[in-house]
Amino acid sequence: MSGRVRKGQYYNPRDKKRKEIEKSLVHKSNLRKKYFKLLEKEGQKVPEKKTKAERNNEVKNDAVEDEYDSEADKDFEEEKEESKYRKSRYEPTRQLTYEERSELIKQRRTAKREEAMENIRTQRKIIAQKNQDREKKKRSFNKKTKKGQPSFAPRINNLLDKIKKDVAEN
Repeated sequence: MSGRVRKGQYYNPRDKKRKEIEKSLVHKSNLRKKYFKLLEKEGQKVPEKKTKAERNNEVKNDAVEDEYDSEADKDFEEEKEESKYRKSRYEPTRQLTYEERSELIKQRRTAKREEAMENIRTQRKIIAQKNQDREKKKRSFNKKTKKGQPSFAPRINNLLDKIKKDVAEN
């Protein structure tokens, strides 16, 4: 590999990440400028930029207002403490003996086996039902007229059913 670095390639992942962040910040600032210019063009009020001191005063004012809403906050904090208590409370589980563990494993195996058997039964029922439907259609397709010609009514009905099914899906 040559010692040349092609334009747009980064060999240092930190440098790549720094460039990505820088690019996104520049993009955001450009969008913000365009937005404010658009607001000025439309004649709407452009929000003023606040200093840190003004923002800190707002936070303090919000804190004073929040004291009046303290009753609602107390209820919330009580619920929070209760949930903390529930989470922090640790109840160690009792070690299972060998017999209990083996019994538990057997129960799980039997439950799994029964579930698998139930799935197999339902699948077999579905297959049997489909086979019956197929036989029924086959018999209706093989119907003949009095003169021995094949009857097309069941075939046309089948095609209509397929079309209705496709329309219902779409």
